[in-house]
Amino acid sequence: MNDKLPNYWPMPPFLNISEEERAAFLLRRFQGLKDHEIAEVQGATRETVNRRISRFLAKVRELRAACPDNRELIDRLISSEPPSKQTDK
Repeated sequence: MNDKLPNYWPMPPFLNISEEERAAFLLRRFQGLKDHEIAEVQGATRETVNRRISRFLAKVRELRAACPDNRELIDRLISSEPPSKQTDK
Protein backbone atom coordinates (compact mmCIF):
# COMPACT_ATOMS: atom_id res chain seq x y z
CA MET A 1 0.00 0.00 0.00
CA ASN A 2 0.92 3.66 -0.24
CA ASP A 3 3.54 5.02 2.18
CA LYS A 4 1.12 7.83 3.18
CA LEU A 5 -1.20 5.36 4.89
CA PRO A 6 -1.14 5.27 8.67
CA ASN A 7 1.07 2.70 10.32
CA TYR A 8 -1.41 0.37 11.97
CA TRP A 9 -1.69 -3.30 12.74
CA PRO A 10 -3.80 -5.55 10.48
CA MET A 11 -7.43 -6.31 11.26
CA PRO A 12 -8.19 -9.84 12.48
CA PRO A 13 -9.69 -11.75 9.52
CA PHE A 14 -12.82 -12.79 11.42
CA LEU A 15 -13.96 -9.16 11.53
CA ASN A 16 -14.35 -9.15 7.73
CA ILE A 17 -13.07 -5.57 7.52
CA SER A 18 -10.70 -4.99 4.62
CA GLU A 19 -7.46 -3.08 4.97
CA GLU A 20 -8.78 -0.55 2.43
CA GLU A 21 -11.94 0.04 4.46
CA ARG A 22 -10.05 0.51 7.70
CA ALA A 23 -7.37 2.71 6.09
CA ALA A 24 -10.02 4.99 4.57
CA PHE A 25 -11.68 5.33 7.98
CA LEU A 26 -8.37 6.01 9.76
CA LEU A 27 -7.25 8.56 7.19
CA ARG A 28 -10.51 10.47 7.63
CA ARG A 29 -10.93 10.12 11.39
CA PHE A 30 -7.40 10.34 12.74
CA GLN A 31 -5.51 12.22 10.02
CA GLY A 32 -8.36 14.53 9.05
CA LEU A 33 -8.09 13.94 5.32
CA LYS A 34 -10.97 14.86 3.01
CA ASP A 35 -12.51 12.20 0.78
CA HIS A 36 -10.72 13.46 -2.34
CA GLU A 37 -7.39 13.31 -0.47
CA ILE A 38 -8.08 9.76 0.70
CA ALA A 39 -8.99 8.83 -2.86
CA GLU A 40 -5.64 10.15 -4.06
CA VAL A 41 -3.72 8.25 -1.36
CA GLN A 42 -5.60 5.01 -2.04
CA GLY A 43 -5.66 5.35 -5.82
CA ALA A 44 -9.46 5.16 -5.81
CA THR A 45 -12.42 7.37 -6.63
CA ARG A 46 -14.22 9.48 -4.03
CA GLU A 47 -17.25 7.24 -4.43
CA THR A 48 -15.12 4.18 -3.62
CA VAL A 49 -13.74 5.93 -0.54
CA ASN A 50 -17.29 6.75 0.61
CA ARG A 51 -18.35 3.13 0.10
CA ARG A 52 -15.32 1.84 2.00
CA ILE A 53 -15.98 4.10 4.98
CA SER A 54 -19.71 3.29 4.95
CA ARG A 55 -18.99 -0.46 4.85
CA PHE A 56 -16.43 -0.10 7.64
CA LEU A 57 -18.88 1.75 9.89
CA ALA A 58 -21.72 -0.69 9.12
CA LYS A 59 -19.51 -3.66 10.01
CA VAL A 60 -18.41 -2.00 13.26
CA ARG A 61 -22.04 -1.22 14.19
CA GLU A 62 -23.00 -4.83 13.43
CA LEU A 63 -20.11 -6.15 15.51
CA ARG A 64 -20.97 -3.86 18.43
CA ALA A 65 -24.61 -4.99 18.33
CA ALA A 66 -23.58 -8.65 18.27
CA CYS A 67 -21.05 -8.25 21.09
CA PRO A 68 -22.25 -5.49 23.44
CA ASP A 69 -20.02 -6.71 26.27
CA ASN A 70 -16.92 -6.23 24.11
CA ARG A 71 -17.38 -2.63 22.96
CA GLU A 72 -14.06 -1.51 24.45
CA LEU A 73 -12.19 -4.32 22.69
CA ILE A 74 -13.94 -3.51 19.41
CA ASP A 75 -13.01 0.16 19.79
CA ARG A 76 -9.37 -0.82 20.34
CA LEU A 77 -9.41 -3.06 17.27
CA ILE A 78 -10.49 -0.18 15.06
CA SER A 79 -8.22 2.44 16.60
CA SER A 80 -5.06 3.69 14.94
CA GLU A 81 -2.63 2.08 17.38
CA PRO A 82 -1.97 -1.55 18.26
CA PRO A 83 -3.17 -2.57 21.72
CA SER A 84 0.40 -2.78 23.02
CA LYS A 85 0.84 0.96 22.45
CA GLN A 86 -2.49 2.04 23.92
CA THR A 87 -2.80 3.08 27.51
CA ASP A 88 -5.64 2.01 29.76
CA LYS A 89 -7.79 4.77 31.19
